[in-house]
Amino acid sequence: MRRAGDPLLFQTASVFKAIEQDLAAGRLKHAEPDWRETLRMAEDLSAARTEGLGTAAVDIWHICAAQILGAEVFWTFDEVQQRLAADCIKRVPRLPTA
Repeated sequence: MRRAGDPLLFQTASVFKAIEQDLAAGRLKHAEPDWRETLRMAEDLSAARTEGLGTAAVDIWHICAAQILGAEVFWTFDEVQQRLAADCIKRVPRLPTA
């Protein structure tokens, strides 16, 4: 049983199944950001941070889409993306992978 304060452990093999269950239960919903605004924001963020962090374009786009959609929490297994997202989104938990 998980106790408060215990790290969240994710097994990547079960992530898609959990997403489908959460969609069916209404805990998650599909949303589509304004793509033009997302790409404009990504271009600005890339210009400001890519050289220093070495972030990939898709990681930057992912963060910008989350911002435009008003995400309060951003989940990622990528350490570089996590560092960038932490500057842009309210909560970015560290996810252990083992």
